[in-house]
Amino acid sequence: MRERVDQVLNFTLDVHVEWTNNPAEQAIRMAKLQAKISGSWRSMRGLTAFCRVRSYIATAKAYGVEVFTALRNAFLGDPWSIATPA
Repeated sequence: MRERVDQVLNFTLDVHVEWTNNPAEQAIRMAKLQAKISGSWRSMRGLTAFCRVRSYIATAKAYGVEVFTALRNAFLGDPWSIATPA
């Protein structure tokens, strides 16, 4: 942490940076719950697909995009993505 103190304490300089890792923990909670319920994942392909969909949903929510709208547009061939800075 000493080597990256500027990153560790970034929340003290930028009010838009979360001061906890709770959003990251929330993002993986559903995968852990699914694994707990079923006991394991049947295949790596299924796990990969689940993680991609959950990541897409979590990112859309974080940017204020309605989940249903993001999913509908993705299935219609117009997936939502983060705008690239100009």
